[in-house]
Amino acid sequence: MGIVVDHDARRREILQKSLSLFADFGYPGVTYQQLAERCGLARTALYKYFPGKREIFDSAISQMVKELAEEFRSTVNQHPELQASQKLELVMIQVMHLLFEHGKLLQAITEYLIAQRRQGDNVARKVRRHTMALRRTIVKLLREGMDNGEFKTMRCDFIGDVLYGIFESAALRVAVVDTADMDTMINSCKVAIEALKKEG
Repeated sequence: MGIVVDHDARRREILQKSLSLFADFGYPGVTYQQLAERCGLARTALYKYFPGKREIFDSAISQMVKELAEEFRSTVNQHPELQASQKLELVMIQVMHLLFEHGKLLQAITEYLIAQRRQGDNVARKVRRHTMALRRTIVKLLREGMDNGEFKTMRCDFIGDVLYGIFESAALRVAVVDTADMDTMINSCKVAIEALKKEG
């Protein structure tokens, strides 16, 4: 009787191990052979799951984003007693901590996006696809705050983009500029949320 392989579990394991390799060496610095070795597989075995480095990277980021989206939803759902502004602050602080914890991975993602843009890929669409769950969580909390009278009347999708812009700024600072200060960025989140509240 042959050994039964859980291919979904193997695929997840490949993506997790690959992501740590990309974080260590950056997207251009990793070869398909190195990915196979990190995963303890022959190249031919890895090909059964992913045809190339790009597909591995895209899939690894997608898996990570799905897991993070679940964390954000869980954060909101675990605190039904909180006001919308408090939930929004919790999520935004959680995102900031993740950005600062994964600086090397952010550098790898930035390198990858630049390389894909040079090849003519629609990078904006790709980024939007990967960040859709976070954007939806933000917009949902803005609507909740507006519906319960906590926030001013606003265009939630537009304000959601403004708040998301704080994350983009932090990500750029962490990955490229090296001028990021987490406390400053968290304070920016708090100030932005406070500005949305109704007076009195």
